[in-house]
Amino acid sequence: QATSQESGLKPFSEADRESLPLSVLHHYGEEFFSLPSGEQHFIIDNLQKIRKINEIVGTRLLRDRSDIDPNDNNVVEFILNPDGTISDLSLEKNRIGTPLDELTLQTINLAYPKYPKPEQPTHIRIRVYIIVK
Repeated sequence: QATSQESGLKPFSEADRESLPLSVLHHYGEEFFSLPSGEQHFIIDNLQKIRKINEIVGTRLLRDRSDIDPNDNNVVEFILNPDGTISDLSLEKNRIGTPLDELTLQTINLAYPKYPKPEQPTHIRIRVYIIVK
């Protein structure tokens, strides 16, 4: 596991709050500032890419479903590992059993192989939107 010294990445602190994406502050809150700098930078650089991959995969899956409220969304958490696998996948609302929850978990399980790979295990917390076209 690389330290901020080894990776050469300056950690983000409270002083950087104004320059951070609102989605990062919303999902991570104060916890973001205690993450290792490598995780912080990966999240800043890749959260939108991961969100877009989820949107594409989830929208494809939705075509076969009529039981999902298109205005609903979910927040998922997982660890994205350097080998591209994920672990500790969970739903923030923990409402397992609803059609949206099933679709959200299916989306993540199909989408994660396409995610960028971090250099260290990275805690991802992200809202999953399913877009009805």
